[in-house]
Amino acid sequence: QRRECVACQEGRAEEPALICDACRDDPQTTVLGAGFALRRAQQKLHHFAAICSECIGHGPSRSASGPDDIECVSLDCPTMFARVKAANKAADAQRLVEIVQDELG
Repeated sequence: QRRECVACQEGRAEEPALICDACRDDPQTTVLGAGFALRRAQQKLHHFAAICSECIGHGPSRSASGPDDIECVSLDCPTMFARVKAANKAADAQRLVEIVQDELG
């Protein structure tokens, strides 16, 4: 069976592989793309985490040890939901980097 390539979302990977032939043929671009995606996702996450830290009174100098350590009590806050979404995207990007490293090693 064939599935969507996890690296480019355009090519089709032959199971059990997760990366298409085009991405395999250009591993440097594939690895860089995964790294840039991770960096962008982490930057967004830290941006929203800083806003949340300020809101709960930690401030920039006393921010929580990580984005998951922020205990927000406002369940209708759009920033909290943006932070959670950014955390999920960062986790997905981290998994992508790991998959690329495993498959292209």
